[in-house]
Amino acid sequence: MRRLRIDGYFGNTSQLFWELGFSPAALILGHTLGHSYPKIKERYKLAVIFGNEQLEFTAGVDTGNALKDKFGRSVIVVDKADFLSQLSEAQRQVINTMHAQLIVNTASGRSGLVCIEPERIVLAGIYECRCCIALAENVNMSGCNALLSTELRLYKIRGK
Repeated sequence: MRRLRIDGYFGNTSQLFWELGFSPAALILGHTLGHSYPKIKERYKLAVIFGNEQLEFTAGVDTGNALKDKFGRSVIVVDKADFLSQLSEAQRQVINTMHAQLIVNTASGRSGLVCIEPERIVLAGIYECRCCIALAENVNMSGCNALLSTELRLYKIRGK
């Protein structure tokens, strides 16, 4: 087994990267393909592509939204009435027959939320999110009808 030797404070930095298996191209690629998080106190235009329709919401960051789906991804909470009002009658009937898939603890007790995984979620026209939408009653935080988590991973859309 070969031992890694570092001279001085960081030694030869480029040698260290190569020894650890990092190449400059990999570092640049990792930074480019990385993700970011929504900013607190910002409002975002949220587009949810569901079936043949694009639903639009105003989203804000809710620091209390720590919901996770069964895969450990953050969940966007959307006002159920606003969501349903933008769907066709056929799609509304499908949603109304779905059972709660996400059980949450709230100040008023435990409740269940219907979760939907749309084809695509776009935030501010430049970020894409990979998560599900939870439908809840009476979502309204400072004029926002969709609540984002501080841990929601945002991936920049190529070319934007």
